[in-house]
Amino acid sequence: MHNHRYAKRVLALVLSLMLWVPSVSAPVRAEAKATIKTYNRYADFAKAVMKEADRAQKKKKKRISISFRSKYDFGDWHSDGAPIEKVYEVITAKGYGGLSLLSTATVWHEKDLSYVYDFKVSSYGKYKVLSDKNAAASYVAGLVKDAKAKGKKSLRVRFLCKKDYDSDVIAPLVKKRLLKDGYSNLKLRSSNTDYTQSHFYDLTYDLSKLEKVFVATGEKETYRYLLSQLKAGKYSTNLLCYDDAPFDIKSLLKKFRYQFEEYRFTWSCSWVEGSGYKTYRVTSGMDEDERIGLSFQKADEILAKIITPGMTEEEKVKAIHDYLILNCAYDEEACDLDAPAEDSCYYAYGCLNENSAVCNGYAEAFNLLAHKCNIPSTIVTGTANGGGHAWNYVVLDGKGCYVDTTWDDPIPDRPGRIREDYYLISKEQLMEDHSWVEEDFIDSLFEEQVRFYQ
Repeated sequence: MHNHRYAKRVLALVLSLMLWVPSVSAPVRAEAKATIKTYNRYADFAKAVMKEADRAQKKKKKRISISFRSKYDFGDWHSDGAPIEKVYEVITAKGYGGLSLLSTATVWHEKDLSYVYDFKVSSYGKYKVLSDKNAAASYVAGLVKDAKAKGKKSLRVRFLCKKDYDSDVIAPLVKKRLLKDGYSNLKLRSSNTDYTQSHFYDLTYDLSKLEKVFVATGEKETYRYLLSQLKAGKYSTNLLCYDDAPFDIKSLLKKFRYQFEEYRFTWSCSWVEGSGYKTYRVTSGMDEDERIGLSFQKADEILAKIITPGMTEEEKVKAIHDYLILNCAYDEEACDLDAPAEDSCYYAYGCLNENSAVCNGYAEAFNLLAHKCNIPSTIVTGTANGGGHAWNYVVLDGKGCYVDTTWDDPIPDRPGRIREDYYLISKEQLMEDHSWVEEDFIDSLFEEQVRFYQ
């Protein structure tokens, strides 16, 4: 009896142990099967990553963690040519991207390795896929121009590229592409792309200062553009010029300044880094020197008195010539003391508003009045009687001739006395006591001014 009871207790204990063991081991085996999968192909791992990323986004999670085993060594995850790069290539080929690899962990086993990869998936999604950096630059540049046309102040662009580049490769190409189309001052506000986001680019641009500017590719085209700006009353403008432009833009700007000296144009130059372009800022002195604006106002008052309807071009030039001689006296003191360059005697203002000037003031005033009458004119500089001198060249009815109002004004000043010794004379006549290089002033660019006023 005693032995029978003991045997029943042993049997009960054995049965309980048989029931208890599966209840512990089965769940462990099931969990391992669900989490530790084996991926021996990059495409399989890529598919798993995409599946987990989609699931995380639906649950509004920002990161995922994937554990797996593989007989291949996935290598250093951030090195060039690392196997993880191949995984990114598979995902990119399907049009998805924006994954950011946060960390990895590797465990060596006897026959294989196990890994844990953590990804940030907040930017994961389907994006436009571009073939290479040039295609990417064209794509972004097009979006920038469209955004600017719509009046947007900023633009965020996200895309994928089949070829992977450093984050600082594509942005300069975008700027260069836009410069070629005449868009300047594009600012890259941020680039959220780094080596953990292979093939994916996230760029944000500031468009608030982006402007459409003229690209100086030809001499005559550039000069015509500057003339059109004058006609439109725009006295400051920007030009873009490529380093290998087929003309000397500084020489062009110098001639433009001489032809329109009354505006007191200046220019500054700055490099557009890494683009091969320079930006030239051409600016009139009107905003900084009130004398220029006042001389323009005075010119309008004078012309209203001396020009009448029906006058020929020659009659208008004669009226301008005579007015300057009768109303301005040559400033001998400024000449003797070699007045500083900013002195009014060198400006149209000195001749028209203060009634006292040296040769440059006379020539600048003549230029201003002639241009307001739509008569082509330019200042010419050279020497006369061994000293520096300035006078004018004008075109009347298609014929060019010279005018030197300074030398037609008697010294000392004689009120009411007008000479015409240097009025509408030829080159040969003027060369008797004046010296200059005519080609420096009268060339194909001046012919553009002649056409401009016709």
